[in-house]
Order: sequence, then structure tokens, then C-alpha cells
Amino acid sequence: MKSIRNVARCVSLILVMAVASACEDPPPPAPWSFVELRLDGGPSRISAIGFVPGTHQLLVLLLSGEVQHHLVDAESMSTRLLGSFEIEGAHDSLDCGLISVAFDPDFDENGFVFLGHCTDDQHSAIGRVTFVPGADDDALDYASVEASYVTILELGDENAAEPWHNVGSLMFDDEGALLALFGDKTVRANAQDLTSPLGGVVRLFPSRDPEHGGFEAPEDPVYSAAGSSPILFAKGLRSPWMGFRDDRGRIILGDVGEATHEEIDVITAPGQNFGWPAAEGPCSGECGGFVDPVLHWDRSETHPFVRDDANAVIGWPRVAWAARASYPDRPDPYAGRLASSVLYGDMCVGFVRRMTLDDDGRVASDEHLTHLANATGWDVGPDGYVYAATFSDRCTTSPGAQYGRGRLYRLTP
Repeated sequence: MKSIRNVARCVSLILVMAVASACEDPPPPAPWSFVELRLDGGPSRISAIGFVPGTHQLLVLLLSGEVQHHLVDAESMSTRLLGSFEIEGAHDSLDCGLISVAFDPDFDENGFVFLGHCTDDQHSAIGRVTFVPGADDDALDYASVEASYVTILELGDENAAEPWHNVGSLMFDDEGALLALFGDKTVRANAQDLTSPLGGVVRLFPSRDPEHGGFEAPEDPVYSAAGSSPILFAKGLRSPWMGFRDDRGRIILGDVGEATHEEIDVITAPGQNFGWPAAEGPCSGECGGFVDPVLHWDRSETHPFVRDDANAVIGWPRVAWAARASYPDRPDPYAGRLASSVLYGDMCVGFVRRMTLDDDGRVASDEHLTHLANATGWDVGPDGYVYAATFSDRCTTSPGAQYGRGRLYRLTP
């Protein structure tokens, strides 16, 4: 009887432990991290990356004006440099240089690649080259790619004091129009001047003629007052460097601040004004129809975004960015955890966060994800993974500076 009671007691104990274990909270998920790929050639000053549609080929843009053509081998976590070409008109000076890339919606048919770059300290341009990638091992005539360059648009201000606040990200909408972020070129008044496309977002229809550049303005401009720029889509931005258009057609961008706040702005409708230079961060004065950022952070060391990142780089520089986390028509290696999400962060501090937006473009969720300092290039690969590139071993440019090599990473949970 004693042994039977002991057995019963043991069985009861096991059952209690099993029930308790089943009722306990599941262990926290493994931390997200960036795993480095070996980037062939060790380029420096990477300004952007973009996967050639439908392939594992990657264009790596360098601020110097060089576009490197890599083949990504996800199994060996490395790339092979296939070749490169130069954008001859890209002016390289401090923050100026070759900055952004976008592929034509009909890239498979026309091979058009659009590139944003400076042409001198005062001006930025959008150009186009014809790039037909072929098979992974095919040798390309990169000289022909260089020779195919045509100018779509050039904007600037002769009064620009520094080569800052230049052209930013490029993207296309469902009508085939090109949307481009443009800074105010350090002339603050440009951001509220409806005759100037600077300090906002432009929308235009680029030429698809293989031999010629230029563009057509929309037939129904957003701003119709006499003298208003016909290609203006939104205003009131200082230095909107990196952003994207989401699956609902909203433009989500990071606007780099001057002295107090970094912003994440969401453009939900044409004609919105985000307040610069009257407001940096949320508007607290005469706000006259300005749209506040959905998220913002200051330059303190105690801001929650900084405290949440154990590896935060503490210092004065702050540079906001925003990037896409997924595409609905690509594989999902993250099991839905990044679906419909926005990645955003600070290039200099290094925090990387994840947020979601509700139907009205307001923040529905926001959380710290991981850390990556000096990040300048983001794209989702054909395998559904998020890839990121870093500028070099620093987050700023300065006269006579020496720069380490850039790196390529894959976001892994």
C-alpha cells in the first residue's frame, strides 16, 4: 500500500508540474540580429542598395557615383562582384553624391533604373539608365549602361550654403508616376514656398523614351494656385532622406532634424504640409494646418528609444530613416512578425525599431527590434529577408575624413 501511495503521489506531482508548465508564459522570442554577409570588394561609403527585380542580383550604390553589381549567395552569406558602372554626373562632396535608386514598374520590359544624385553643391538630379541584367553569370556591357544615362529632373538653389538636404528616396505609385523626396537645400524658406519643389515630395511622369529624358507633370496638380509648382505633392520637410511607399499608398519617411527632433512622417493624402521650418517635431506654435509626425525623438541620452537600445551610440548627431519590412508577394521567413510593419530608426544612434500603422496612418504598435549603426541602405530580398548596408565605420561626412568599409547584413530573428 505504501508503494502504491508513493506512486500515486509521484503521478500527481508529475501531473501538477505538467499543468503548471502548460500554464506558464512561453519563453520570450530569440532576439533579432543582423548577420553579416561577406561583401565582395569591401566598398566604402555605401549610400543605398536595391535588388534587381526578380533576381538575387543587388545594386550597391556608393556616394562616389559608382554603382556595383553584385550577386548575393544567401547560402554562403556572401556576394560576388559582377561588375560596376559610374554615374558620371554624380557630384561627390560631403553629403552630396549618388544617393538613391528605384526600378521602373515595367523594369522587366524596359530595364529602366532611376537614380538620385547631386550634380553640384547646390543641385540634385534624378537620372535614368538602361540596365538589362540577364542571367547571373552573364557579362554585361557596363559601358553601355553608363552611356544610356539621361536626366529626368534637376532641382536646386543657388543660395544653398552647404551640400546638404539633397534628393532622397525614389518610389513609384500605382499610376506609374515617380515620387521623390527633396530636401530644402539648406534654404529654409523653400519648404513653405509653393513655387519651389524643394523641401517636400515631388510627383511626375518620367520619360520612358529610351533615347531621351525629361518628364511630364500630372494633369491635375496638387497645388493649383498661380505660380505653384505643378509637380509638388507635399511640403514642409527639411531633409527627407529615406522613406518608401507602403501597400496602402502612404509615403512613410524619416525627416532629419536640425537641432531638436528627428521625425517619422506619414503622408496619407496629397497636399499635406509637415511644418518645417515653423515646426521641428510636433508643432507647438501657430500650426495652421500642419501635420505632426507620427513619431519623433530628441537628442537626449535618456529618450526611451535610446534607453531601449543597449548598444546605443551616444553623441550629438541624429539621422532618422524609415524602410519597408516586407512585401505580400514574397516569401515570409519571419512567420508574419514583420508583415505590414515599418522599420525605422536613427542611423547614428543605431536603434532599429518596428511599428505598425492603423487605417488612419497613426501608430498602432511600436517596439524596439535590434541595433545597427551607420545604416544607409535597406531592401527586401527575393527570399523575403530584410537586407541592410552600412555607410562605413561612421555615420557622418566631414572634410578630409577617412572612411572604413561598408558592410552588408541580413536581418535574422
